[in-house]
Amino acid sequence: MQSFDAVYNLGGCGVAKRDAPKKRAYRRAHPSISGNRRWSESAAAPIATTPPPSKRFRPALQNAPNCCCAYRYNATTFETLSPSPAECAQLRQEGTFLWLDVVGLHDVEAIRTIADGFQLHPLTLEDILNTQQRPKAEEYAGYLYLVLRMLTYNPDYRCIESEQVSLILGSDFVISFQEREGDVFEPVRERLRSPQSRLRTRRADFLAYSLIDAIVDHYFVVLEHVGDQIESLETQLVAQTDADVRDCGGVDGLLPTERLVMRYPLWW
Repeated sequence: MQSFDAVYNLGGCGVAKRDAPKKRAYRRAHPSISGNRRWSESAAAPIATTPPPSKRFRPALQNAPNCCCAYRYNATTFETLSPSPAECAQLRQEGTFLWLDVVGLHDVEAIRTIADGFQLHPLTLEDILNTQQRPKAEEYAGYLYLVLRMLTYNPDYRCIESEQVSLILGSDFVISFQEREGDVFEPVRERLRSPQSRLRTRRADFLAYSLIDAIVDHYFVVLEHVGDQIESLETQLVAQTDADVRDCGGVDGLLPTERLVMRYPLWW
């Protein structure tokens, strides 16, 4: 049995140190293999871990409508537009900044049209469509690509809902890609509508910061809901038997699930 120190955790699977040179040589010979691929010595070929397009989206999001909403602004003007995918890149104007908010990812051709208009790298397009990415930031020529997890609390089902949000930060634009309708960005939109807002006088990077800040701030809102659930369960533990509390579905299933959902975007 090898010690933990004798094993690399590379690509999600353990690889012994003695195999590391062989692995590096294989990757040099196959530069097209990205970090989303795993190497298999037995098969002597990469194992693709990126799901095919038909499997990338949860069933509930398969029919989520594709829609584009654009906000073009500067210190003195503000416009709200509803462009088609082919018109999105044409909205850029000198002296203004653009926020393009894209909701729904099922229409791959529409997303590809937007990506081509803004000259996004094919790997960026792949990461946008693969909604199981971990939070990260990648620098490309002409833009910065960021991935975050947006958490919201569903009071009807007493559960945390998580979706991927991709942000593209360019010199004069920000593009956000969301899986479904409903987000935590309304305070940012309200600030853009206000002529006195500092957001209107700052560059696109400050807008991207504001969107990230809205996502992270909402983590605390979700944590408050989880804290309320824990307090409720503690009260029931005092007043009832353990079996009665388990009948509520909290101790055995709900809270462990919520903890796993929150750990993914917060600690990875």
